[in-house]
Amino acid sequence: MIKISVNKIWGVLVFLLSVNVVAVEKQQEKILQQIEMSRSIKQVQVIQHIRDNLHLTKSQQKVFWPLYSQYSDEMKTLNDGLLKLIASYADNYRAEEMSDKKGLSLLEQSFKIELNRISIKRKYVHKFNKVLPANLVARFFHIDNKLEALIKYGLSKEIPLIPIKS
Repeated sequence: MIKISVNKIWGVLVFLLSVNVVAVEKQQEKILQQIEMSRSIKQVQVIQHIRDNLHLTKSQQKVFWPLYSQYSDEMKTLNDGLLKLIASYADNYRAEEMSDKKGLSLLEQSFKIELNRISIKRKYVHKFNKVLPANLVARFFHIDNKLEALIKYGLSKEIPLIPIKS
């Protein structure tokens, strides 16, 4: 059972990656600073959420947390790419007319990010499986997927649909 309030996680996670198109136009640098700050807050909350729900023994903690740190660093790098993609989308969205070529390019970039996300997860499933029981590995990725779903939901609420040419 999840012990941390979904609303608490939601507030921080939505801010982590959601970039309001209008806000980017007005205060892009300030928003990027806020995103970095919210990432720090989010990371503390995520770690606590994992501690509360993974139920690791002391010996498991010793092997899990260093590996989790590596996983988290790779996901942060990937999410940096997602933020750049969202900023590019915002720039093109503000132009009020996105070419078919640019729309397709953004879509392909988003697919590449998702494929890389899956690749990183698969790599770390194998790494975690070497040092932890399979059920704990599955539980960790279940928790991770739930948190990721919250982020995606927040993004879908904040990012407007691609404009259609009249």
